[in-house]
Amino acid sequence: MTMICKNVPVYPFAPQSPFGINLHFPEGSEIPYVSLDEWKDFFAMFMEIGDFEIELKLEKDNDKVTMIRTFGEGFEFPMVFDFTNNTISVMDYNFFFIEKKDGTLIRLHSTDEGYVKIGENNNELVGDEVTFDLSAYDIKMTREEDKYYVPFQTIVDIFFGELPYTAAYNGEGVFFTTGEGFYDDDDELTEFGKLFYSVEPKTLSEELGRFSYNELRLSLDHFYGLKDLHGIKSFEKLFSNNAYDQLLSSTDPKNADVGLYQTIHYIINDQHSRYLSASPYSGADFTKQLKDKLGQGPCRSETIAIKTKLLEKRKKFYPDGVPGYEEVGDTAFITFDGFTKPRRDYSSEAPTADDKDTIGIICYAMAQVLRENSPIKNVVLDLSLNLGGAAPAAGFVISSFLGDAYLSVRDSLTGACGTYAYKSDSNFDREFDEKDTFANKDLRLFCLTSKVSFSCGNLVPCIFKQGGDVALIGHRSGGGACGVTPMSTASGSVFNTSSNMQLSFLRNGSFYDVDQGVDPDYYIHDLGFLYDRKALVEYINSLK
Repeated sequence: MTMICKNVPVYPFAPQSPFGINLHFPEGSEIPYVSLDEWKDFFAMFMEIGDFEIELKLEKDNDKVTMIRTFGEGFEFPMVFDFTNNTISVMDYNFFFIEKKDGTLIRLHSTDEGYVKIGENNNELVGDEVTFDLSAYDIKMTREEDKYYVPFQTIVDIFFGELPYTAAYNGEGVFFTTGEGFYDDDDELTEFGKLFYSVEPKTLSEELGRFSYNELRLSLDHFYGLKDLHGIKSFEKLFSNNAYDQLLSSTDPKNADVGLYQTIHYIINDQHSRYLSASPYSGADFTKQLKDKLGQGPCRSETIAIKTKLLEKRKKFYPDGVPGYEEVGDTAFITFDGFTKPRRDYSSEAPTADDKDTIGIICYAMAQVLRENSPIKNVVLDLSLNLGGAAPAAGFVISSFLGDAYLSVRDSLTGACGTYAYKSDSNFDREFDEKDTFANKDLRLFCLTSKVSFSCGNLVPCIFKQGGDVALIGHRSGGGACGVTPMSTASGSVFNTSSNMQLSFLRNGSFYDVDQGVDPDYYIHDLGFLYDRKALVEYINSLK
């Protein structure tokens, strides 16, 4: 097979400072491939952008090529490309993509921050070997003497499946994105987005339309984390049963985008999954047209409606916005609507009441509650409008309330599991000790929840519920068991979905996902009561 090489620019998250990658096209084909020799070097170089050091080597043996992630002699992990059987096998997917040799097995909780660290009392279970059978998806690798080629979209899906970004090809360049970079908060194109959509809309070849559909099945079958919970045996079966296969493989990119949008918001229909941007061949305006016409789907629409109602109820009591920290009599209220990392270095300047990020709010609250002669007897964490966010910040909050915060994760792709003990440093003295927590301080601890409490906003009360030291007040939390990962199609559409990393809690040695949410200890029918804090304090003080 004759391959035609085309060097195209690569844009890492911005329109500036592109570098190049060689894409190889079978003669007469629109489907780009990468050479494994070149990809080995490209991937290592690209990961260095994020300070992710990786060393790969390649061994060739006729129709088998082994790419090896090496940490030195005796600590190597292979990925085998079998060109006879058309398979890609990874002995240990988690170790192959681990950040560093002494890092944690599960990537979601692997990064220690200055304000939160992972302790030593961790438990990890290695998963199974993973084999991607490309023939089952009518995807073909190809060999030309000593050169070995894999479709670009296939290599992107496998190598970036557990990373917080993906790559989309618009026919002229490769655009790495977290999924959010093409449009701003007002749904207007950014400069990055303008460049991505600078190509002319066109009809896809039948080959590209079919390949894009097949690659979508491959990525969702392996990396969609709620597949088993949703009872999905395979996405091919799901799509054919619902007559989406023809739509998703259409040569009209707009038809394929309609199918993808409906898949995300009406078939998958979970709150983490969200259609982000249409194919460049559908045109820049088509994303907004789809959103306006098709809406957000039942799950997201319900949450948006509940959130809107609760915001209106809260606004009656806090027309100028709710403060991050507030004292009402003997009760301290801590409120934030998303888990965010610190916006500044609190070790050099202490948090104040004006800080808005999660870490600043918690640390300021800790200093106030534990001050000398403090009148505070109750501490209430209000997560009733919290839709989630950064996992390390959630670990910090749990540790602030419980001392040791045990977060568990299960990889639905490999079956690997990990439980990690988080500790927070709320006074930034570089010591992780009893001064950094509300636990064991003769305080009564509470958490307010609603169906809006989602993802990390759901995980935190689930962990609280297991320990019993923090009582939950409100409604059942909103679920959300997985991290979020961006994905792309071969025709350039981009979307978010629930990743294969399932947030869990550990009970009696077994992992249980938190997707169904958790019931409160004290049910409140009208959640507007949660924002009448004088009345709520009276209620809390009446509880035994």
